[in-house]
Amino acid sequence: MASRNDAQYVALQRAQRLRAVLGVSAPQTSSSLGGSSIAWQQVPFTAASTSTQPVVCLHDAGSGSREFRPLIDRLPIDTSLLLLDWPGHGRSAEAVEPRAFSIQQCASRLSEVLSQLRIVRPILLGGGFGAAVAIHYAAGHPTEVAGLVLCQPAGLVSPADTMDKAAASRINGLGRRQALRVEIVRPALRRVYDAALASIRRSEAGLRLALKSLPCPIFFALSRESRMYPLKTCLDLLDPLLKSTPRHRLTIFNGDFNPVWDEPDRFAQALTGFVQAQLPLSRHRHAWLLSAVDWPTRSMNLWKCVHPECPAEQALPEGQNANDALQGLENIH
Repeated sequence: MASRNDAQYVALQRAQRLRAVLGVSAPQTSSSLGGSSIAWQQVPFTAASTSTQPVVCLHDAGSGSREFRPLIDRLPIDTSLLLLDWPGHGRSAEAVEPRAFSIQQCASRLSEVLSQLRIVRPILLGGGFGAAVAIHYAAGHPTEVAGLVLCQPAGLVSPADTMDKAAASRINGLGRRQALRVEIVRPALRRVYDAALASIRRSEAGLRLALKSLPCPIFFALSRESRMYPLKTCLDLLDPLLKSTPRHRLTIFNGDFNPVWDEPDRFAQALTGFVQAQLPLSRHRHAWLLSAVDWPTRSMNLWKCVHPECPAEQALPEGQNANDALQGLENIH
């Protein structure tokens, strides 16, 4: 008869195999930090260039870096991605103490990874719990973050619903398989997931307060039909901030899961525009934002470059998107 320790070991091995499905696809290394081993993956698979803007991808609790897989195939120009698996997630080692898993703990791990890999002024792209970590980190390092991209950010609005297998099966589009993967793995991540939820609840007031004072630009990406984070509730919270801070942006994506999966092409396009707007004027490439409809003549639309210092604009017939040719654009200004 197997001993209790043998049974625990088998359960642990099974949990690690399940978690790996949601983790980085090919960890380039596993950095030992603060007692936990962090698996990370860099895209492209080359040393980070000083000419690219690093975007660090921070996944939701109970998930893994696979959360950003659609973005890898649609890599924004002039951008490199760094994907991390939180402790106890994906291909990272178990959290030293799962019940202590928290926003603060993950922000510390993030700081250590950025220091070890010598990543300077990244844009932090966070989903759910990862967005809460991004806000907390930026509040503690206000001069060290170039911008935040927050998808369905936890810690600002309390989830109105929870994900289960039935809810996951109702997800539409590409996100359904990812939602089902997360739900299948969820039992293996139950302890750290519950600890993350508890940390989010404790941190809500502080995160909302921090959001108002962050000096970096923020791009909010919300799913129109999300059950966990109802759009109206999110907009009620964010509208005053967006009206008072023009450098922040909001895009609503059609879908009910996560903008990265709901509309991957449109999300990659929006992220490209946000990245280009943060680059020095001498290094940016034009990315376009719709500025006026039926101008300069009827059935024509005016598009302006997203960079705040760039005067470039173009008029296109109604129905054409100036960003459709963005990946092939050669002009650098």
